[in-house]
This record gives sequence, C-alpha cells and structure tokens, in this order.
Amino acid sequence: MTWKRSAIAIVFACVFVVGGFFFARQGAGLLDTRFEQAREKLKAKRDAGQLPSEWQEVDLDKLAMADVEMKVSGWDLWWASAGRWMSRWWFVWVPLVFAACLGIEWFEAWLVRRFK
Repeated sequence: MTWKRSAIAIVFACVFVVGGFFFARQGAGLLDTRFEQAREKLKAKRDAGQLPSEWQEVDLDKLAMADVEMKVSGWDLWWASAGRWMSRWWFVWVPLVFAACLGIEWFEAWLVRRFK
C-alpha cells in the first residue's frame, strides 16, 4: 500500500514542478512582453504622427528595456521576480518539492500506523 502512496506523492510533486515551470516561464517573460507592448504603442503613435516630443529623436526599433523606465504593477514585478528566481534556482526548489511531497506522504503513513 505504501508504494501507491509514494507514487501519488511523486505524481503530485511532478505536477507542482511542471506548474512551477510554467509559472516561472510566464513570469520571466512578463516584463519583456509589457515592454514590447509599450514599444508597439509608441510605434503606432509615431506612424499616426502623435508621438510626444521627448520620443521624436528616439529610434524605436533599437530601443531596449534598459534604456527606459517603465512603470509596472506590484503584482507584475513580483511575478517577474519570482519567475526569474525559480528559473535561476530550479536545482534547489525541484528537489525540495519532491522532498516535501514524499515527506508529507511519510508523515501521513506514520500517523496512520501510529493511530491504527
């Protein structure tokens, strides 16, 4: 019976890791996406002749995120930071997820044996 519980714990760990991967992937690319959207809006304004004067001399095709200060919500900033952290430290949190899931399974099995 315990091998079934261990298998379930491993499946849960895999689901958490895959979910974390997609969370990290979306978070890491969030600021890039926001920047590209803002740059496309500026290009549309330029093409319509409504570009603000401070942007008149800027080459929007060569504009990089490091060249501008962009305002983003606190949630977007947190998500991007968490995504980058998860991407950089995957070798820490993946084993921790598996250890936590298997540890919870072990503790649950211990409780069942103890109070049976």
